[in-house]
Amino acid sequence: MRERLTPEELERTKTQIEGRLRLQLESTSALAEFLGHQAALVGSVMSPAEVISAVRSVSAAEVQNTAEELFAGRGWRLAAVGPGPDSESALASISNGVEG
Repeated sequence: MRERLTPEELERTKTQIEGRLRLQLESTSALAEFLGHQAALVGSVMSPAEVISAVRSVSAAEVQNTAEELFAGRGWRLAAVGPGPDSESALASISNGVEG
């Protein structure tokens, strides 16, 4: 049986994300870094208020669907560089106990 995200857990998480963002952006340099990262990595810029609004709009169903995609093994990727075991035995070691 899958665990479901309760409304209380979702609200607590949204509040934590919002609070952490507000605290992190108290300085001018932190705000500039926040906006610069978005411009460089995403190609567009959202204000802190827009980010908070986007976080607030996330539903429990969206969180559940994303978690199912990630933890079902379909969304995982692994890259390794250097000498090591063959890929089949490495994948078998990593996926032990993971349901797909």
